[in-house]
Amino acid sequence: MNGARRHTRHGRVSGRPRLARRRIALAAGLVLLVLLGAFVRAAPHAQDDGPAFDRAASTVAARPAGRASPDAASAVSWCGNDESSADRQPNVELSSTNQIRVVYAVPSDRPDRFMALASAIATDVEEIATWWQREDSARMPRFDLFAFPGCTSRFGMLDIRAVRLPGTSADYGGDNGPRALFRDVATGVPSSTKSLTFYDGPALADRCGVTAGNTGRDSGGAVAVIYLDVPAAGCGPDDLGAGGDRASTAAHELAHTFGAAPREAPHLCPDSAGHVCDHPGDILRPRHIPGAPLRAVVLDAGRDDYYAHSGSWWDIQDTSWLIHLPQRPLVVRIASRGGSGSVSIRPGNLTCPDSCEATLDDGTTASLNPNPDASSRFAGWEGGCSGVDICDLTMNQPTTITAIFARARRTLTVGVLGKGVVTSVPAGIRCGRACKATFDAGATIRLRAAAAAGHRFSGWSGSCTGVGRCSVRLTTNRQIRATFRPK
Repeated sequence: MNGARRHTRHGRVSGRPRLARRRIALAAGLVLLVLLGAFVRAAPHAQDDGPAFDRAASTVAARPAGRASPDAASAVSWCGNDESSADRQPNVELSSTNQIRVVYAVPSDRPDRFMALASAIATDVEEIATWWQREDSARMPRFDLFAFPGCTSRFGMLDIRAVRLPGTSADYGGDNGPRALFRDVATGVPSSTKSLTFYDGPALADRCGVTAGNTGRDSGGAVAVIYLDVPAAGCGPDDLGAGGDRASTAAHELAHTFGAAPREAPHLCPDSAGHVCDHPGDILRPRHIPGAPLRAVVLDAGRDDYYAHSGSWWDIQDTSWLIHLPQRPLVVRIASRGGSGSVSIRPGNLTCPDSCEATLDDGTTASLNPNPDASSRFAGWEGGCSGVDICDLTMNQPTTITAIFARARRTLTVGVLGKGVVTSVPAGIRCGRACKATFDAGATIRLRAAAAAGHRFSGWSGSCTGVGRCSVRLTTNRQIRATFRPK
């Protein structure tokens, strides 16, 4: 079940791609489908009192194994050099914690091929992102990225989680297999994360991929599974990394995790929940077409079912797991005028002790909070902010901000009892009754007491004592009294 709920959308930005490009893509998909042959019946989308699973299959003849699709993806070299089951920190994507974690999962009785397959997985993920932008130039899936040292490729930075599953291949087969697989992949994963899982084990008899968990309106916790050990007759050849069958299956299942297609969609298939039947080139068609590259299909062919539509039902273009393009660079610089400090950036929980850069979604409100050190003060902003308070700015263009920190100021308060005058070096204090002045923190201030005619200086009290010279270091605010008495 897709769990979608009726709602009224507002503020949606149209992401409809150019008609010419869409028509070319649709035409290419139709031609390819004709060449591949007719569809056959796929297993329906299962529904029960547990998680819902999307199941797509076909028995059409496939291309020979090992051949790339006609528009094969450009290879990505994954920049990591180890396996990790944990989320690598810090994240590159700061606009939202709602991110898509890519997972390589292998059952306990299968060899671990993570390092051999990581680059191919990253290549197909990049192909999904490129395809999505072709369909909607203002959106892209928000994949979890980590800045591996020296990595210059966006999807070379893909944070791929490696999971050695506790169960065997048999435990993840049969009717209860997908539920067990979902449980073991989702263990310990935060609710803000959707998991796109490449499962290096055997598929169910007629399944290319499954989707489980909370796939309702803008909800986290869903797990999409792409089977790597699949029957070529129904799911295509072993073409991971070619932008072909595995990439197409991954995009199909990913759309399900976003809540597509909602039950209100006008072209929902009568016998296959979560799928649409108005066009054979739609990514959410209910049957997988072996040999069809991802680039040959489209996202909601009529833009009237689940993406960028004008209806009142859930539209996955509004999901917070999509990046709003173009992303805008934010540069924060730290300038010193005798002081030091840092700037924290929200969203993203990024702290800049020195100059730093962040990339945020178009339209994101960034909050910059200055944090002066104990002996410093925040003196103000230069650039896109002003004043001495927290700066909130909307990221609709590249922005550079400078935070200025100066030495902290301390207050020296002087009171005069009797007739006389107190002055200071450096200048700032000159008073015959009471006065105060501010100086840089840590500064040493010398006070001089001059009695009026007929009077004498009888001594200091407070931060100075006695009748000699008063010299005070302003590590904190200070108070001093000078007393004069008649002779």
